[in-house]
Amino acid sequence: MTRTYAIDANPLLGRRTGIGRCVEELVTGLLSKLAEDERLMLYCTPFGHRLRGCKPEQAMQPWLDHARARLAIHWTPYPVLRTLWNRGDRPSIDRQLGPIDAFLGTNYRLPPTGCSRRLTTFYDVALLSDPSLASKAVSHRFRATLTSAARRAQRIVTISEHAKSEIVRQLSIDSDRVTVLRPGVSLRFHAEGHPERERWRLQERYGIQGDYVLFVGTTDPRKNLACLLEAFALAGEDAPQRLVLAGQAGAGSADTRAAIERLGLKGRVVLTGFVDDDDLPALYRCARLFAFPSLIEGFGLPVVEAMACGCPVITSNRSCLPEVAGDAALLVDPLDVGALAEAIVHVHRDHIARQDLIVAGRERAQEYSWREYVNGHLSLLRGETIEGEGASASGERATTVRAPQ
Repeated sequence: MTRTYAIDANPLLGRRTGIGRCVEELVTGLLSKLAEDERLMLYCTPFGHRLRGCKPEQAMQPWLDHARARLAIHWTPYPVLRTLWNRGDRPSIDRQLGPIDAFLGTNYRLPPTGCSRRLTTFYDVALLSDPSLASKAVSHRFRATLTSAARRAQRIVTISEHAKSEIVRQLSIDSDRVTVLRPGVSLRFHAEGHPERERWRLQERYGIQGDYVLFVGTTDPRKNLACLLEAFALAGEDAPQRLVLAGQAGAGSADTRAAIERLGLKGRVVLTGFVDDDDLPALYRCARLFAFPSLIEGFGLPVVEAMACGCPVITSNRSCLPEVAGDAALLVDPLDVGALAEAIVHVHRDHIARQDLIVAGRERAQEYSWREYVNGHLSLLRGETIEGEGASASGERATTVRAPQ
């Protein structure tokens, strides 16, 4: 008898950032591990993407070429579905999916379904932990989406112990219902490259010249780019020549550009916009150091990617980042501009400290495996016990799957 697991594949539509990359690795990994009698249903609600010219069949083609993959499209506009789902348990998606054994929400939501195993993923609850990060309306809608998903889910998956504790605190959820599955580092992120060729490519594509401090992420306020810019300005000539802010524009884009003008950094800061996956490893490898002073994260994937590429890391001493980075990064108070500036100068100028961070970072990055991430999800979808703690996806308790120490 065929077993079918459905997964919310919406993060695979369009350009992929953090969540999209987690889902990409998950879907690719699941398809490589499914048994002969198992199928993976890719569920999407692409109405908005279609208006922007994205065809779901084309976006999903790399996975639909696999014999065990199927596609289910729900054409009702997502804003309409979200409103209905946040208010109740209609409409069900069972008509679109047909008979399934499990459904995994991958982006905070969990549509109504009558299947026997219902899982959803909350990467963080930043908008609840710090209401200043979004408007009251956005925060209210986010809470409603999480509350309705949590009510339907038998299991909630998250990506760090810190995120788990915040989910439990903010949503008053029993901690036994939350499972931690940490993301991994893709094999393309490694320290061996071709420096001269890569520097030339980065200059041609993004206008990056000379030594630089690198940040990877959006311009959302929680990324704390205002303090990073101030610290870079304060460090002056003792810092590398450039600060490269790599990632697509977010809610704080206008403020970021205004800060660059105000601090007189227009000639020293490079805004790359979205960076292709093929260029990202080289961007890490060629950087003098990686600075990630984020205020709130679920995991902070760029931190371990930078480590894997042999780039020394400076990051925040709050949220999940000490948990993720361990002793392999220089941790600072992200709101202390002076301390952040000193850290940048220290890592840039002190050869021994820099080499220690590079070595420790490469070792730390090896502790995070997409294989473990995929295996944990597959066990939950199958309803199996994980970590030998007597918990299955259809049971009352949840477990933590840890990266090897």
